[in-house]
Parts: sequence; structure tokens; C-alpha cells
Amino acid sequence: MSLSFFADTSSTQSGSCKPLILHMDQMEEFRALYLKNTSASKTIFQTLLSDAGEYLKMKPLSVMDKTQTPPSGNKHDYMSMGPYWWPDTSKPNGIPYIRRDGERNPEYESITDARYYSKTVEAIETLVLAFALTKESTYARKAGDFVRICFHMSSRGLLSGSHRPVRSEYSESA
Repeated sequence: MSLSFFADTSSTQSGSCKPLILHMDQMEEFRALYLKNTSASKTIFQTLLSDAGEYLKMKPLSVMDKTQTPPSGNKHDYMSMGPYWWPDTSKPNGIPYIRRDGERNPEYESITDARYYSKTVEAIETLVLAFALTKESTYARKAGDFVRICFHMSSRGLLSGSHRPVRSEYSESA
């Protein structure tokens, strides 16, 4: 694999390391910097390892954690919704949804899959980097837990997508 992850130094001011993708050949250079434990690198690595420590305590997130059931009827399916789609108040059942440019539907926030997926990717990147720097297998095992839960619990990976109610009943062509 030619890519690995490393924390963006500009994000340490906000108190959170945000992983970036870098080439593997740069990883040993970063590990050497970590092992030198210089004052310049100490804050970056302390923040990264603190974030990784929080992810070690975190339960991996799953598509099964959402309260709604996707239009397919299968809770294992990934589900998201466009934030600007609203029920059509001129229709008795509100369907099909209509677009209201610039107005966010609060229903959008209640569908957790996209947010959970982003948090899962962030956790995996941080844990992988913590393992690459420290060689502590606890980080690698937990990253593996996140990967297994995220992709195993989703019935079709991330093949399902954004949903907007169009008909009263689910249809593949909807």
C-alpha cells in the first residue's frame, strides 16, 4: 500500500488532529520525529495519541444504530438524505418531497449513517496513524474493529445512497 495517514499540524490549534493521506515512504520520517520527542513535535503527537485514546474507548458505529429504516426496508442499508428536501405540504402524505434551497430540513440530522461513516473514517485514520507511530497493536486492533463493524453491518457496503421520498411505497426506480 502506498498511502498512510498523518496529523495535519495546522489543526492542533483547535485541539484536534485531522488526519491527512501521505505516502508510506514518509511514514518513517514522521516516526523518527515522534521518537525524537522534540518540543515542536510533542504537541502534535500528544494530541494525536489523545484522540486515538478516545477512539479506543469508543464503540464502533454501525448502520444498525440509526432509528429509521431505509426505503428498502432493510436496516442494514446505508441511508442518507439531501438536506434541502422537504415534504410537500400541498400533498396529503407530503410525497414527493420538494427542494427548498437554503432551508435545511431537520429530518436530515436524524439520519445518522453519513455522520457515523465520517466519524468511523476519522477514527480508523487516527488509530492507524497511532499504531504506525507507536507500534502498539491495541490501536491496530481497534481500527480493525471499526472497519469490521462499518462494512460488515452494511448489507451492500455503501452501495445504497441518498434518499428522498418520491412515492408512497419503495421502488428501485424512485
